[in-house]
Amino acid sequence: MLEDIQRLARDGSGCAFETTLSGLGCAKMIRGWRTDGYSVKLVLLSLATQEDAIVRVDS
Repeated sequence: MLEDIQRLARDGSGCAFETTLSGLGCAKMIRGWRTDGYSVKLVLLSLATQEDAIVRVDS
């Protein structure tokens, strides 16, 4: 998936994707996209319970 996103950015296309931001790779890419002139928006979504999160991932 990251390769696809990087290709889209090189081609000047926009995209949206979901991430946990658990690693530094995505943060580095976001910094680079902003340097390249992209507008990057991060949206934090939360669920009411851990069980809701598990159900969401399982489905």
